[in-house]
Amino acid sequence: MAMRNNNPIAAKRGTTRRIAVATATAFAVAVGLAVAVAPAAKANGTIGFGNRFAGVEKAFVDANGHLRTQLSNTTVVDTGHVLPANSTSGVSIASAVDGTFLAVFPDGDNGNVLSYDANNTFGTITSTTGLPVTVDANTSPAVASADGFTSMTFVQGTSVYELANFGPHPNQLFSFGTALAGTSPATTVLPAGGFITTWVNTSGLLQWTNGTNGAILNNFLVPRGSSPTITSDGSHWTIDVVDNGSRLWQLTDASPQTPIQLDVSVRFGSVSSSSLLDTSTITAFADTSNNLWIQGLFGGTKLTARNTNLKVQPGTTPAVTGGGDDGWIVEFESQTNQHMVSFGNNSLTPTDSGVLVDSARSAAVTDLVRASSTPPPPPGGTSPSTAFMNLTEQPVVSGPIPYAGTFAGPTTGTLLSITYPSAGHAFTSIELLKAGHTSAECDDPNAVVVLNPGQTTTASDILAIAGVAAPTFTMARPLSLVGCFIGTPTPSFFSVQLSVQF
Repeated sequence: MAMRNNNPIAAKRGTTRRIAVATATAFAVAVGLAVAVAPAAKANGTIGFGNRFAGVEKAFVDANGHLRTQLSNTTVVDTGHVLPANSTSGVSIASAVDGTFLAVFPDGDNGNVLSYDANNTFGTITSTTGLPVTVDANTSPAVASADGFTSMTFVQGTSVYELANFGPHPNQLFSFGTALAGTSPATTVLPAGGFITTWVNTSGLLQWTNGTNGAILNNFLVPRGSSPTITSDGSHWTIDVVDNGSRLWQLTDASPQTPIQLDVSVRFGSVSSSSLLDTSTITAFADTSNNLWIQGLFGGTKLTARNTNLKVQPGTTPAVTGGGDDGWIVEFESQTNQHMVSFGNNSLTPTDSGVLVDSARSAAVTDLVRASSTPPPPPGGTSPSTAFMNLTEQPVVSGPIPYAGTFAGPTTGTLLSITYPSAGHAFTSIELLKAGHTSAECDDPNAVVVLNPGQTTTASDILAIAGVAAPTFTMARPLSLVGCFIGTPTPSFFSVQLSVQF
């Protein structure tokens, strides 16, 4: 029997209000039980303008609580769906690799998180139990996606969770730590593959993790109700965060414990960031007088902040995306008339949507990428390589304790076999889930492949686990395994040896 936990974590999610919006260039819909969405940043690779972009998609909530969308400056569409009343819960949006978009938001009728796509199709996002995901009052989720893999993070109570869809094993639930009440997590695609999430912990300190490794920015207090944002520029990730003195800071993976202070004191909590080109990001924020500012960080060099002299509605956050015909686009609620307004790098004249919006909710915007017909490169190399993957203990919804891990190699690769090492694992076994099954079925021999110490999978085992005979992986689309542990004591993680070919 796989190890069980008598205190399962409920499979509903509550997130905090999303203060900052990071946008994605690579975003995909997870089909089946879960649909994950929200703002995220660029995936790996150099980001250019040219004909890569096909416009921008905007999403916001009007004065009647209806979700509205708009493609660039075309007609505003009323989707007909209503968000919760008397709430600051908003909508998140990101682009899909096929040139469309996906948005998520809480339903005003029951609080379930819904998805909405470019085909005017709505769906209910479900968790590991198959039950709808719900969001607490005044909260919003955060999502990133790449090559069909999605990661949605949220706060439930005082804990940060990730609901991930990893290929044949949808809707895996991960626990990252505790979160300060009134703050939201942010997530993005890592340049080398996988995802990274940042949030404010219960001590008020900035924290981040890629699911395996993480850190805390010590002696840096973030005020309650203010949340960080994160984006990836193709080479590095960048976090923007406001301290309790209304000062705006940036930190990157190149120097994560040494943040850079930007030039202007900001209004409480109002920050958004996005990537532009490789090694370049753009940040939009409102100062203490509600003026909209833009500031760039190019190749690690901080550019002079620019005051647009446009007024942002108090209590809302401007949303920025890199891409489209204007290079970058900011979407914000105007303090002048409470309309949703767009402002771009090239056409510096603001464009008024003419729609009166909810004065307590922020907009979301993402660039739409043109669908690519270029197939991924075939796996190369002739000699198999050995790698190790740690499967880490995850929260229990029902049944045995689940373990999950990912592996992303330096280039496109193929999984050949999996071995459970014999050293230090006497009298134990592991169960690796077959495609289409969940950890609740670990005790079902038809749902798992069992490996004893020193045992290696067969070709039929790999087919059962991955759903294909020769599963491939990339930096943006890592290999994923989910399983359970048989034996005592219960470990916090266990390792498997992979035979892979690059």
